[in-house]
Amino acid sequence: MGVELVKKYRNKDSIAFDNIKDIILNSGKLYGEKAAFIIKEGGVKSKNYITKTYNDLINDVYAFGTALFSMGLKDARIAVAGKTVTPGGAVE
Repeated sequence: MGVELVKKYRNKDSIAFDNIKDIILNSGKLYGEKAAFIIKEGGVKSKNYITKTYNDLINDVYAFGTALFSMGLKDARIAVAGKTVTPGGAVE
């Protein structure tokens, strides 16, 4: 039933993607320097925020991929799990 629902309700202007990397790259083309994430910096009481743009996100994805490649994990299937931790160290 899932495929039928997608066909029935799919927006005619929507784009089909094969993987998360394609979604991120397309978002970078569309939104570039717009904010993808706004991250609170310095703990719960802090009023400082860091803005990560879509271009920053693309750079981070490539850096992560390069690190995995250098670890010998080319074409490997991996899973990433962990707590959500902001750069300031606060666990969300």
